[in-house]
Amino acid sequence: MTPRVHLSDAVPAEIVHELEADFELVSSSVGADGIVAVLTVRVDDAYIDAAGPQLQIAANYAVGVNNIDLEAARRRGIVISNTPDVLTGATAEIALTLMLSLRIGNSSQQAQAKGKRLARTRQAPLCANLHPAIA
Repeated sequence: MTPRVHLSDAVPAEIVHELEADFELVSSSVGADGIVAVLTVRVDDAYIDAAGPQLQIAANYAVGVNNIDLEAARRRGIVISNTPDVLTGATAEIALTLMLSLRIGNSSQQAQAKGKRLARTRQAPLCANLHPAIA
C-alpha cells in the first residue's frame, strides 16, 4: 500500500511532483501516514490527534521545528524531520554583502569628510572601492 501524505499548505510544484512519484497525496491530515508541514502550521497535540494513530512522520518544510510540539510527537513515536542547512549559503551571502557595504560606506564617508570625490569607475557601485584583484 502506498503511504498517504498530506501537504499542510502549498509548496512548489516541483516538490509536489516528486512526492507524487512515491506517495499518495491526500487533502486532509486525517488518516495520513505522514504530513509535510509548513512553518505557519502548528503541529501540536490537537493536530496529531486529528491525524490519527497511524501518523508516522511530520516533515517540516522549513529549517527549524518551532511549529512542532516535539514532546507531543515523542510521546506518540512520530519521527520529526526538517530541512537543515537550506539557508546556510544565502545567510553567508547576506553577511558578506553587509560587510562589503560597510566597507564601501566607510570609504565614501571618509572621502566626503576629507572633501574629496570618489573616482568614478565602470564597475557596479557595490564594487567601486574593492581592490582590483578582487573586483
